[in-house]
Amino acid sequence: MATLTRVQMKQVVQQWKRAGPELERIRREALERLEYDWESVDDLLDMADKFSRPRSTTGMVEMQKWFMKARRGRGVRTE
Repeated sequence: MATLTRVQMKQVVQQWKRAGPELERIRREALERLEYDWESVDDLLDMADKFSRPRSTTGMVEMQKWFMKARRGRGVRTE
């Protein structure tokens, strides 16, 4: 792939800024058209109940560690 010029990069960014909301609208409409499948949901909940382990903590300490790393600018990826 060829290297883009600064102007081309700005054009790509602007194109994605316009495309993003439209893609979100399409995704939302597709989700709204889905039919709710009670049997699949029940199966997934049964599986979670069967294979899950009780947690020994609430996860608050771990979450605070993530927040500290994010504040320092490392350890958190958005990709």
